[in-house]
Amino acid sequence: MMGRAKKYNHTLDGTQEAQMSEVGMQRYFRLSRLVLIAMILGVATAAKAQTVADVVVEGTAPNSCQVTNRLVDLFAAITAGESAAAVVDDYFGRARGAPFMWFSVNAARVSGQEHFAGYTWDDIENYLRERYAQNESLELRGIQFNRADPDLAHFGFIEVVRRADDLPAQYYKETGKGAYDCSSQAFVVLSLGNGRTEADFTSPFGLPW
Repeated sequence: MMGRAKKYNHTLDGTQEAQMSEVGMQRYFRLSRLVLIAMILGVATAAKAQTVADVVVEGTAPNSCQVTNRLVDLFAAITAGESAAAVVDDYFGRARGAPFMWFSVNAARVSGQEHFAGYTWDDIENYLRERYAQNESLELRGIQFNRADPDLAHFGFIEVVRRADDLPAQYYKETGKGAYDCSSQAFVVLSLGNGRTEADFTSPFGLPW
């Protein structure tokens, strides 16, 4: 037969109570610090969310075509690491069979990166997966519309802030250009130029670094 469980009445002395109290306080402060850090990171992440209102826009797109909104959303999707396939399907129109010519990113002067030029949707999808591994981040600062066909909006310059783990500088800027098909709501051409650091970059929009 199994005996009854014994009861132990253990009373802590003063030293033990002080030690238990100290351990409890340490845990409390560690937990409080973690909560505070989480709150700060949450605020910082929210503060980074870009809107169209943050972008300098010169000229207008044809037929109220929402090019600026789409470009801001495209860069946000890339920065968030959204599905590369979904990004290509939506913003480059693969799911809709939209017209497409190329997407290119010139080699960064400060990084030794290879120049990328994608002439198929699959090229872009593979490239985005590679850039996601480097925590690629893109932010639109300015866009200039320079010509409009009936359904095609031509833009350039654009000014872009770019960050990634394989870029040695904290961040650098690029200029670029492109064309957007308003009917299919997809980018037909999107090219980002050579990245420049603060020392050799002049904003086409007169924006501060």
